[in-house]
Amino acid sequence: MQTAIRNFLLAAGFLAVAIFYYWMNWSAELPILGGDHAVYLLTADHMSPFSDRGYGVTRAAMSYSYFPPLYPLILGITGGTSAHVEIAHAVTVTFLIIALAWYFVWARHEIQSSYQAFFLTVVFALLPTTFFQSFGILSENLYLSLTLIAIWLLTKPDAPLSRLYAASVVIGLAVITRTIGVALVVAFAIHLFLYRRDQWARLVFVSLLPFISWNVLKSLLGYTGGYLWILTRVLETTPLYELLLKKLVHESHGLWVGWITSIDHTPTLMALIVGSAIGIICLAGTVHRAYRRKFDGIYLILYFVVLLLWPSSPDARRFLYPVLPILLLHGLDLTSYLMQRFSPIKSAIYGYTYLFIITLITFPAAGLIFHRLAMSADDENKEYANSLYWYSGQDLNRARLKIKAYKKLTLSWQRISEVVPEGECVYNVDPTWLMLYANIPSYSTPQASTKDQFFKAAKDCRYFYVASYTRPPYQLFYPSDYIMGEGKIVFIDRMAGLAGDPVLGMLVEMPRSEKDK
Repeated sequence: MQTAIRNFLLAAGFLAVAIFYYWMNWSAELPILGGDHAVYLLTADHMSPFSDRGYGVTRAAMSYSYFPPLYPLILGITGGTSAHVEIAHAVTVTFLIIALAWYFVWARHEIQSSYQAFFLTVVFALLPTTFFQSFGILSENLYLSLTLIAIWLLTKPDAPLSRLYAASVVIGLAVITRTIGVALVVAFAIHLFLYRRDQWARLVFVSLLPFISWNVLKSLLGYTGGYLWILTRVLETTPLYELLLKKLVHESHGLWVGWITSIDHTPTLMALIVGSAIGIICLAGTVHRAYRRKFDGIYLILYFVVLLLWPSSPDARRFLYPVLPILLLHGLDLTSYLMQRFSPIKSAIYGYTYLFIITLITFPAAGLIFHRLAMSADDENKEYANSLYWYSGQDLNRARLKIKAYKKLTLSWQRISEVVPEGECVYNVDPTWLMLYANIPSYSTPQASTKDQFFKAAKDCRYFYVASYTRPPYQLFYPSDYIMGEGKIVFIDRMAGLAGDPVLGMLVEMPRSEKDK
């Protein structure tokens, strides 16, 4: 009877979390401007049998897609294209729910307590980073679910061969979800070597086969972009020793900031101090798990090595997200292990204390998020409810302004399709976002230090979209200094209602060259 009641309560709690996230994310809008959301949707359009977006646009977008194909392929097959963003949100949230389910199963196996495992799962499910990540059309939740399934399959060192092959397939799928999945492959190879498992070479090959196949196909299709290509470009301008030194210092700080803001996106002093202490416990737990030859401990060490050598600081919170639940369990596991050895009190008490402390330091951030959620029910705030800015920013007036500017910018991009002739393209500082809304091929605005250099490089498109919205390394309204006076302004959109009606964006048409006339 007690078991039935326990299972009912756990199922009801899990269902409540699932309903909350589906309800929050059922939206036909993207929650934030900038980032990889547009690339994933355009890639899904390219791979989908249901999309009616022109091949010229999706082919142009693929030159900016550095990502493995599994996530956008799933979006495309399920209809989660740019025409049905709500389906893309639902699919992405489904991967989060799958990840939470496998996290609970694995945690219960490790700590031998259904209640602690559920408490831990709910803590992760309601962290600010999990809440914010759920809004995005991003691959992290798929990668996290595959990672947790692989870890669960490899919990027993004497797992049967069939289970090892299942793990190798899952790991192979993870690698074609996110490139950092190669850390899973290396950890898998080390795991097989340490436990001297038969057919280890074949198992590792199976885990690498999807990655090899994708890279061969990508080469045949002419998709030149990729993370190795980016790293090569960086090494061309930065000496290796200087790059490594900067990364070890800069990225370590970035990862620490990412950890703290995962717990509290507007960190209090308590979050900084106690969160740092929890982080040390979690890292010590990871080292302890690796020392005990646990697959997940080995994997996390390799994962952090990759992050320390990768330009991840601006997105450190996002890159930490796929290993955050594993880190939290490592901290809980170490706490329970030490208490079993050195304390006469039952270790479960210390486990609940550990979880309660994490809950306590995340409470201010969770309170702010749910307060904003309650505010969004008011009529004057309903239009902001589906935006990440509404929940993540401290200044509500600034959040409202960002959301309004984003919506006006999308309308401005949509106007481009009405005035740019078929067969033409547009230069923009963020071409994938322009393509998403304008449905016109777009390319990155050439960078140049002089006007002559600029026009020598800018020979593919006659149209330029110049805006107050920009991305590094571009300056605001680039390249207006070069093209104003040389071309014709097709239209200007302004932020009406603000002092001076500042310019939001404008489309500029350059005259045809002699050879094009």
